[in-house]
Amino acid sequence: MTEIAWDPRDAEILAGRIASQAADVRSLASTAKGAHLDSNCVGLMISPLVLPVAEIFMGVIDQVISFAGTSCDDLHSDLNKVNSGFQEMESTNISEVQRNAQLLNGDMR
Repeated sequence: MTEIAWDPRDAEILAGRIASQAADVRSLASTAKGAHLDSNCVGLMISPLVLPVAEIFMGVIDQVISFAGTSCDDLHSDLNKVNSGFQEMESTNISEVQRNAQLLNGDMR
């Protein structure tokens, strides 16, 4: 069976990178919300056909980008929780090992 090596420092670095990416996605989302198509951008003949579809598409893209930012935030939060839980468990395990070693050596009364 393969063991999983968990390094809290690496997890903290990864969580920081994910948080940074979440900020970038939120920035992209706010920029995308301001985007619109001018009525003359496609031409007089086809603009009535293209613009409504393009506006719907832009609305969907706004939602997708917003969801991606929220997902990054959630991942960042979950990774921090896992890392905290791991560190707490590791600290408890180390304390128990030290306590058991002391008991075996007869140091504790």
